[in-house]
Amino acid sequence: MPAASATSRTRQRLDTRHAGRPRDTLCGRPFYCTPAFLDENQGWIDIAADAKNAFNSFCRSRMWGPLLQYFPSLAALGRFMYGDASSIVFNEAGVAPTEVLNSVGTRQGCSWGSCLYCLTIQPLLPQLADEFPDCKVQTYKLWRFLYGAVLQGQLNDSKSKCYSPRLSENDVLRAGLPSGIEISTEGTKVLGGPVGCTAFVEVLPRGSSQR
Repeated sequence: MPAASATSRTRQRLDTRHAGRPRDTLCGRPFYCTPAFLDENQGWIDIAADAKNAFNSFCRSRMWGPLLQYFPSLAALGRFMYGDASSIVFNEAGVAPTEVLNSVGTRQGCSWGSCLYCLTIQPLLPQLADEFPDCKVQTYKLWRFLYGAVLQGQLNDSKSKCYSPRLSENDVLRAGLPSGIEISTEGTKVLGGPVGCTAFVEVLPRGSSQR
């Protein structure tokens, strides 16, 4: 979502409400683009989905294609590290060590784990964009299906959040959003920073600093 598509009015408002966060960075772009696109598309909402045990539960077989496509020089290393099942050893007092083989997800503590997870889910995103260019709630419903069917993962509704600046909670639920997801009309957090109405943006950092 290019920040350039936002109007000058929106960009000016973002400059005053989110001063201090670099815009032209990988972290800054989604932070600025989220409110800009919600401002310019009156019926849109933002959904932050939480995946259950994300790095530990996705199907490893789905990461070879993206890894070879985007980082061919690292494909051999990826196969070496994750081509075979990992060995997990359980030690209990009075019981002989028990070994369990694990062939899903990334290894705990692996510095490459988050990168491999992002690569694995990346092919789902263009598919969503192609099938639902208007970005309605149906996009999220298909994402839930694909995440489960393709990656064999699960989403955690209790930790997911929806920010709807203009549509009421009833409107969003009628559109098909799962009832277990928290809905806010005031604001949300994007990469840890507040995005929303002026009161939400001003109050959230103050509460965080007090804690």
